[in-house]
Formats: sequence, structure tokens, C-alpha cells
Amino acid sequence: MRAVAILATVVLAFAVLGTGLLSIDSAAQQATASTPIAASAHADYVGSDACRACHRQAYEQWQQSIHGRMIQSARTANILGDFSPSQSLSSHGRTYALTSRTSRSASAAPGYAMTIGQPDGTRDTLEIHFTLGEKRMQGYMSTLPDGRMYVLPLFWHKSWQRWIDWSEITPLRSDRPNGSGEGNTDGTDNRQIWNINCFNCHATNIQRNFDVRTRRFATTWSEMGVGCEACHGPGRAHVEKLQAWGVDSASYPDINLETLGGDLNRQLAIFVPRASSPRQVFDSCAYCHGNKTNAFVGFRAGDRLDDFAQFAIVSDPVPANDPQGDYWPDGRPSRFNRPQALMSSGCFAKGEATCATCHAAHGSANEHSLKRPLAESDALCTQCHRAMASSHTHHAPESDGSRCIQCHMSDVNWRLLTRRRDHSFAPPVPELTAAYGIPNACNSCHDDRTPEWAAQAMDGWYGNGDARQRAVRVTDTLYAAGAGEANTSHNLERLTVDRAATPLIRASAAGFLGRSLSRDHDPAAATVNALLAAASDPESMVRIAAVKSLGSITGSLSDRVNAALVARTSDASRVVRALAAEALLYQGITTLPGEAGHALVRAQDEYADSLRAFNDDASRHTALGWLLAARGRAEEADAELQTAIGLDPRTARPHVFRGVLAVRRGETRKALDLFEHARQLDPNYPNIDRLIDMAR
Repeated sequence: MRAVAILATVVLAFAVLGTGLLSIDSAAQQATASTPIAASAHADYVGSDACRACHRQAYEQWQQSIHGRMIQSARTANILGDFSPSQSLSSHGRTYALTSRTSRSASAAPGYAMTIGQPDGTRDTLEIHFTLGEKRMQGYMSTLPDGRMYVLPLFWHKSWQRWIDWSEITPLRSDRPNGSGEGNTDGTDNRQIWNINCFNCHATNIQRNFDVRTRRFATTWSEMGVGCEACHGPGRAHVEKLQAWGVDSASYPDINLETLGGDLNRQLAIFVPRASSPRQVFDSCAYCHGNKTNAFVGFRAGDRLDDFAQFAIVSDPVPANDPQGDYWPDGRPSRFNRPQALMSSGCFAKGEATCATCHAAHGSANEHSLKRPLAESDALCTQCHRAMASSHTHHAPESDGSRCIQCHMSDVNWRLLTRRRDHSFAPPVPELTAAYGIPNACNSCHDDRTPEWAAQAMDGWYGNGDARQRAVRVTDTLYAAGAGEANTSHNLERLTVDRAATPLIRASAAGFLGRSLSRDHDPAAATVNALLAAASDPESMVRIAAVKSLGSITGSLSDRVNAALVARTSDASRVVRALAAEALLYQGITTLPGEAGHALVRAQDEYADSLRAFNDDASRHTALGWLLAARGRAEEADAELQTAIGLDPRTARPHVFRGVLAVRRGETRKALDLFEHARQLDPNYPNIDRLIDMAR
């Protein structure tokens, strides 16, 4: 038995060695939506119609907004696309045939369908059950037999009045709802299934309801589209309280925003943005308006975003089939990600500006739902800044060049075939245009002049050349790190701990440091020191990146690293706590004495919750199995690993982990079979040959 125990210990070490930190964001995040039904999870929700009687103006504004029309049933939606047979077309190697039926009664089949012909000659006909958006383009979705909602690869462009193949917007590996290819086990490209990234933002109170046994979804929601309760939280308690006050007017409390402040949320039993902290308001908007990776589900307005998700940052790997990425080399978003841009602004850091400072959440008649018409947008800036004279703008007072947005919100974002304005409000840096092709406001207007001309003009007007050169140095560092160039560590270390840099830059620098680490040798002490400091950064975005990077450090410096990770198990952010527990697990630390041990158990429980939240993903079951094994629950662990194999039989890791459990039980023959099967699946799996030799 002692020999078996020694073998189990050695096998465990080699099985884990090289696996790295199984980051929460490495797992696919799938969900789906099928027929929405009443369920206990919806009991606290009453629907937007319940708000109309008391909030008629806000309700009517919302009803006309894109929020209210984000997802609609094809039976009742305003179908914008031309589904006449004459619209059959070919694009990107596919053919499309569009059909429609006039009947849209409750008992009739869906009235629209799309037949997609693939290059190999196969054809799939999919009925359209839902529409997706309608502001710039309208997409169409079909619910597949297993409950997933497939975003069809043809979109109707509202302004151009023509069909657009999705490949013109986002490069895809495969768009087959079934079949072979990269992506899901059955070949479906993850980004073409609505239930992956959009499930928790495009409708209200979505419940995933994936059945592991049947491999089907029965997802429900309380309301299509972004309803009132998506931004204010569930409303039943609020409605019941107001109704009770209406019956007994004497019970109606004295509600004074100035005296109650944030307590107004509790008093009214609903999230009231104007009575909440700027960060709460920001998080409620940012949760849906920036790219992120979900760690947990169930976010409600007023919650902390960093208890549920982690923002996309510059150091996140860019998929090989995505030529654009989410960021310019200087860290400004190149598409979407407006919350990350706003966090990078002085308006956010010093002025506590939020989305609601300039935008009307219920919608408005103004472009971009602004509180003022776009032609009067300077008034939004002068809410906080004094009006600038022409001596500041150096342009004629009535010209476009004297408007705030023309210099501080250039159209650097490019997404969905549309230019969008920069929300970092940074001044132009023409030097970055010359070096990296990043657009700047000066040359966007004066496109007949060079960036050097613009830089010279700014030197004469503002004398801010030093500040611009700092931006260039930051960009040089991020670009070099992203390109994998050597000798970037020193500059990344400085950026990681530079509190003058934006949270996004600090987090990205910490992320790049983590990507540069090697298990073959100890990292430099300066690198570890920078990451340890970042693990205590005031912004959770930075702490998340630091914890993920620290989790891959082993060797002589691991004691210092593990002490920092233990401290993070009591972090204010649930995502940080879960990541710390995950990192410690793969460092072999599963129990601790005293209060630190209690904190670790709580963090492990949260990590387990994050894995169970996306139970349709095989890698989550694999990670959960390993956690359960470490906590001494071997039978449950083996069941999770078998579930992982059932969901994705092509991955070696759950077979390896099952082999480790078999060794622990003394079943070396079974362990050998599992290890050998894992090697067949992945001959390059770390240490697989050593594991097989030890099991023999």
C-alpha cells in the first residue's frame, strides 16, 4: 500500500505539472433560450408592463428604445429583412434562399425561414423564431432541437437595405448548426450561438436550465429584451410595497432623496440609479456594454460587476481568426468595450462620471440616446467642465473643430460596420498614428495632412509633447509584449505598479507578465514583486489579472506567491476570491489552518459555484472534478470527470485526472488504460509518457 501511495503522489504531481491555471475565462460560456415559461426563478419579477401605471413617461420612452426591442418573437416583431424569393443570394461560399409565409397566428408555424447552402453541397433549412436588434442591423435566430439558439449568418443592414453575411462583420471558423469543423463538439462555432455571450444581456432574468443528462436546454426568461427589471432589479417587492402604501396612505413614508441617499433603494425595494453610488450605476451599465468573461450568473442591477465577471483586457490572447482584436496598441478599445474606455478617463477617475451622465437609459429621441441632441453635446461636457474658449480649441467658435467630441471622442471604434466614438476622452496623439496607425482626431478631419504636422501644431498650441510621449512609451510596451518580443518585462513591471496608468493598462501589463512566465525557470524577482503589488491594487480588474498571473508561478518563489494568493481568498471581489482558490488548488494547497483555512473553504465553494454555473461546458466539469478530488470527495469527482468526457470526449485532461483517481484507489491497470487513452487523444499532453511509465 505504501508503494501505491507513493505512486499516487508522484502521479498527481506529474498530472498537474504543466496544466497551468485553469482560468475561469478559458471555459466556453454557453447558454440557450427555448420557450420561456413561468418558473420559481421568475417569482420576483413582474414584467415591464407593471411599471407603466406609475412611470408612464419612462415606460413609453423605453418601449421605443433599442433596449425594449433587443430580442423579439418573430411572430410579433417588425421584420425588416426582405424575405421575398427574389432575395436568394450567394456570399462567402454559401448560398441563401429566403422564404416567408403570411400567417402569423398563434397556432401557425413561424412565418420566416432561411435555407443555407454550404460549399460541400449540404443544405440546412432553419425556421426563424426570434429577431436580434434592429438599430443598425437586424439578425435572426433559430432554436435548434437541443434548445440552443443559432444566430443565422445573414443579417439585414437597415441603412443599406441589403443582406450582409456575418463573415463581413466577424470572421468565423464554421457556421454550421450541425456538422464537422472547429468549435463545439458537433462543429458549431461558439460565437454563432446566441446562448454563449449574449444570454445574460439581451433578455431579462434568463435561467440557463441545461440538463446534463439529456444534453438539452430548457432556458427561460421573464421578459424578452432588456426590460425595466434588467436595469432596476426584480420589481415584485417594489410593486407590492407601493400598493400597500396606496391602500393605507398613512403608512407612506417620507421619501427624501437628499436625506435618504442610497437607503432609498431599500426603502423602495428597487434599484434607483440616482440614489446609488456612481460605481453601482457604472457596473449596472458596464455589465452588458463591455466585453467580459462571465464567472457567475445572476447579476442584478446594483450588484458589483466584479462579483460576476471579468472585463476583457489588452493582454487577452487574440484568436487567430480575428484580425482586429478588441484594442488598439495604446489600450483604447477598437470596437465595443466602452466601459473599459470610460474607466480610462479622468471623467470617471476624478469626476465619477457614469454612462448615465450623458445617456438616457430609458431612451431618447436624440442620437445614441443622449440627454441632449448631438449638435448640443458640448452641454453634456460643461455639466462638469467650464465652457472652453476658442483659445483652447484653436478653431473658429462655431466650427466642428471647437466641439468637444471632435477632439476628445474621435471615431476610433469600428464594430458592426459602424464607426463609434472613443469614450476615454483622451486628447489626440498623432505620434501613435505615425507609429501604429491608430486614428487621431486631428488627422481624421485634416486627412490631407500628416501626423507629424498635427503633432507640431499641438506642440505650439498646448506644449503637451511630454504627455504624448508617455502615451507612446506605454503603447510601445504593450505592442512589444503583444508581439511576444523579448526584454519587455522591465517596462511591463513598471506599468503594472504605476498608479498613474489607467486600470486597464495596469491590468493588461500584469496579464502580459503572466503570459511571459515559463515553468522551466523561476521568474525574475522584480516580476514577482510587481505582480504581488498588483494583487493589492485598488481596482479589481488589476487584481484579477495579477492573481491569474501569480497562479502560474512555481519554484523557489512560490511561498511568497502563495501567501499573496491566500490573502486574496478574502478579497472584496468574488471573482478574485474564486480565482485565488483555483490558483491555490493547482499549487497543491487545498487546506489551511485557522481563519485562513475558513476563508479558503469559502473561496473554494465560490469557485465550485462558478464551475456549476456553466454546466454545459466540459472543461468546467473537469475543473470541478479536480476540486472535488482535492477536497476528498473522490466519487463525486469521478462522476464530474465522466460528465466532462460525455460532453467532450476529445479532450485528454479528464481522462488523465480519472487516471490519477484510479492510482489513488490502487487500480493501476485502470489508470494505465486511462493514461494511454489520453495519449491517443493528445500525444503532447504534458508528462503523459512519464505517467504511463509510472503506472506500469
